[in-house]
Amino acid sequence: MIQFYHSHLQSSLNKSEFLIFKIIIDLLQIHQWVRLETLADKFPLPIKFESRRKKLQRFFSLEKLSIQNLWHPILEKIIATYYPVEKPVYLIIDRTRWANVNILMISLLYQKRAIPVYFELLDKKGNSNIQEQTRALSLVMPLFLKYQKIVLGDREFCSCRFS
Repeated sequence: MIQFYHSHLQSSLNKSEFLIFKIIIDLLQIHQWVRLETLADKFPLPIKFESRRKKLQRFFSLEKLSIQNLWHPILEKIIATYYPVEKPVYLIIDRTRWANVNILMISLLYQKRAIPVYFELLDKKGNSNIQEQTRALSLVMPLFLKYQKIVLGDREFCSCRFS
């Protein structure tokens, strides 16, 4: 599976983007933080801090790095490999607040673990609404066309039907 990640990323990104991506992953694994300023401080380029920060900002804003363009093809391979079509898939929808960030998350249940499928940052405090939930689920459902889908959520989420 690791080889699939590697080959997909190499085909999706140019050489310099791929190298930046690898460096960022290494830095995150070593230092385990996600603040842009700290990442820029540790980024191994012989340029000024502000230039490294701007370079990373530009990199993270690439359309190639969207969930749909980068993660969903990898996820499709995982689904095809580990989920037989005759068995239902369990999707979990949840909203959580992390510091000052409000996140709507959809995950795929796999062996008592949740694999992230989609997330979005909500630009408000409090619960998500039916429109936000429906939009998020509609972006995810095409990945599971062949499967019977069971969506799990807590009391915040209504019982909606998706085909």
